Amino acid sequence: MQLPLPRSIVNGAGVRLNAGKTVGVMVRVKEYDGSSLFMQGTTSDNVEINITLRTPLDRRINEQWVEVIGTPTRPDSINAGEVIMFPDDGQEFDKRAHNMMIQFLTNASNVFNIR
Repeated sequence: MQLPLPRSIVNGAGVRLNAGKTVGVMVRVKEYDGSSLFMQGTTSDNVEINITLRTPLDRRINEQWVEVIGTPTRPDSINAGEVIMFPDDGQEFDKRAHNMMIQFLTNASNVFNIR
């Protein structure tokens, strides 16, 4: 099993602040046909984002949540190095909790060394 790339976890607002750095962002896929290198989606904080894939994915994933790991190239675009797909188990992704976690991680300078 290959481990995901090291990254900063961000939401749509954080994409624009991390140009050139590796980030992970949760995206609800809006449009992807399963064979192209281009995907469109909406982040957990409702930012529209364009994703360029390195290789096509093997299936259609419209309306599913995925984690896109890659490098932002513009405020609304990411070159993806990896896409993590989650099983569709009927549970809805908790956008509010995810955005609260992003806010915490952004404001806590070193969350692993808090005393």
